[in-house]
Amino acid sequence: FIREHDLVYDETRFMAVVLQCQEIASQTGQDAVILQELFQAMNWSEALQSTLLQEVFDHYTPSLFPDTIPFLERLKDRGDTLYILSNNNHAGELAAYMEIAPYFEDVFMPQECGVAQGKPHIDIWQMLLAKSLFGDLHEVTIVGDDPWSEGLFSERCGLLCWLLDRFGTLYESKPYRWVKTLDEVGV
Repeated sequence: FIREHDLVYDETRFMAVVLQCQEIASQTGQDAVILQELFQAMNWSEALQSTLLQEVFDHYTPSLFPDTIPFLERLKDRGDTLYILSNNNHAGELAAYMEIAPYFEDVFMPQECGVAQGKPHIDIWQMLLAKSLFGDLHEVTIVGDDPWSEGLFSERCGLLCWLLDRFGTLYESKPYRWVKTLDEVGV
């Protein structure tokens, strides 16, 4: 997309802006802000935003990292119960598409749960607690890749959190356990 539209691109700047946008979106609950902030910060024409969105919808195919299935198998073999708590209201469809849905007991998304906001807000967690889905809260662990969503959510809920930072761009001095692969997650 960048080459095709001859956009100015600096990888360091781009990665920093993407992280800032991700943080803003997690704080505001508005995913659309990511694209707006990105285009503005990179000085790209706002007229291309809809073109990029259309290309993503038409051509993006999500895929799993090689360590995903072995990680899920390890947890399944231990007898762990797994849930997806996602801000993406299509998470269930994506899990089915990537053939990982059978590993999970259930998928919880803001729209389906009837809550106003997703992570880092604790609305979904409070709903799950009210349904008594979790017995011993000391055994609940969050595994995610976003310090502003899963990280802050786990802090607010008092839960252990492992954050996956495959590219080494997120490490912060936060009370999360940082890893670069799912093989390193010690749950």
